[in-house]
Amino acid sequence: GSATNKKYYNDLKNEIKKNKLTKICKVLGNLNSIDFRSLLDLSNIVLSLPISPEGFGRTVSEAFSMNKVVLAFNYGGVKDQIRGLDPFFSIKPLDYDEIYFKIKQLEQYSQIEMNNLTRDLRKHVEDNFSLKSMLENYENLYQSIILWMKIDIILPFKENFTVSKASAVSTSVKNSITFSSYKDDIRVYGQFVQSPMLENNFIGIKTNKFIHFSNNISIIKNYLKLNSSKKEKKLIEVHNRPYLIKYLLKKINPNPIVLYFHNDPTKMKGSISPKEREYILKNVSGLVFVSQFLKDKFLEGINIKSSKLFVIPNSLNINKNALLKKRKKILFVGRIVEEKGVDIYVNAIKKVADKFPEWEFLLIGNSGSRKKIFKNNF
Repeated sequence: GSATNKKYYNDLKNEIKKNKLTKICKVLGNLNSIDFRSLLDLSNIVLSLPISPEGFGRTVSEAFSMNKVVLAFNYGGVKDQIRGLDPFFSIKPLDYDEIYFKIKQLEQYSQIEMNNLTRDLRKHVEDNFSLKSMLENYENLYQSIILWMKIDIILPFKENFTVSKASAVSTSVKNSITFSSYKDDIRVYGQFVQSPMLENNFIGIKTNKFIHFSNNISIIKNYLKLNSSKKEKKLIEVHNRPYLIKYLLKKINPNPIVLYFHNDPTKMKGSISPKEREYILKNVSGLVFVSQFLKDKFLEGINIKSSKLFVIPNSLNINKNALLKKRKKILFVGRIVEEKGVDIYVNAIKKVADKFPEWEFLLIGNSGSRKKIFKNNF
């Protein structure tokens, strides 16, 4: 993850140093998928501690797929992922003492007790959050709208559609296309990047920011310009930018539009008020949410029954097996920003670090600088 708030990032490093945790608590920066998976394999415990509910929280299912113990605040999209599992994995939101007591309890577990706690986690992900399940839901959605048209996916400007910098949004788009039976009919439009994923499907747009328009509007304007001479029927899929819907409807009507929400609709420009959300619901062909939590947030204050709403959780490719040999490591994975709860992690380990000196505590996430990423060896 990234650290877009440099002040917070520096404050966090100072907090680690002030509490004399630098030898055991490391900020590793942004890791490639191989290094990240290796660290996840070697760890026993993974924490998910955002200070506000997240749309999905992909790291939780990634860790569960490798039979890891995850201690997670029980709200937002994470609530969907831990539903039906042992309540041990659930932490009351912002209850720091519970984090401490459960880590302390886990340290006393025998290997047999750990195995009993985690043995069904991978199957839980396979049954509920597998790539196969996502694809079935994804394709059923489009079959319910229309069978034969091509699909254009428009990414937010900030998305970097590359292997090394793909966010959860780009990763879910890439996964859904890679194994889709519609693959040859899908095009992805986004910010121009070198060496994009799915080179045959991706069309990079070099934005010349229009006066009085945002980078996202610039993406849309360039997309429309590229397709102005084409009369073919298309389905337009927009991710996480509800304020673009009204603009698009004026330009591409009657082409159907599907809007994906990866974050809380009530906090996003264009869908904050019930009136804005009602307009979207009435005018799009489908709305997709990566968790039930996001769907419920969208419907707050709206008294309309609709068959246009779909919940399709983010998926994981879980064909790879987890390593058997573990090390005494606890991971925090996410952008180094306040809302991800990094300081909560540091405050929790302050309480246990002295008592368990053989354990190591790691933070994975980048510094937010595009030119220089903060790194440590591990």
